[in-house]
Amino acid sequence: MSDTGFIESIAEDIRYAPAIVGAFVFVLLLLFVDKLNPLAQQWLIPSVALYIMGAGIVGYIQSILYARNEQNLPCWQTGLIIAIHVFLWLLLLAYNCHRGVI
Repeated sequence: MSDTGFIESIAEDIRYAPAIVGAFVFVLLLLFVDKLNPLAQQWLIPSVALYIMGAGIVGYIQSILYARNEQNLPCWQTGLIIAIHVFLWLLLLAYNCHRGVI
């Protein structure tokens, strides 16, 4: 598989959307790291990196479950995946609120 084929397959797969959006935000944060306050530099950037890793792992688990079932996921598995993504997002917000970044 060529590099463009890999990138196209990732772009077409909605399972990795939270990780892709998180990576985009992470790159924007790194571009303007000089203009961020010290709390954001110290706490926000590492927590967004952890969120990206978690969202990527959840997307990978979802793709494994999909491949194992060879069809659409059962409703409860889809709901669980969505709940885990929401939990990761809320955990990111709560952590940064606790640290005083947000």
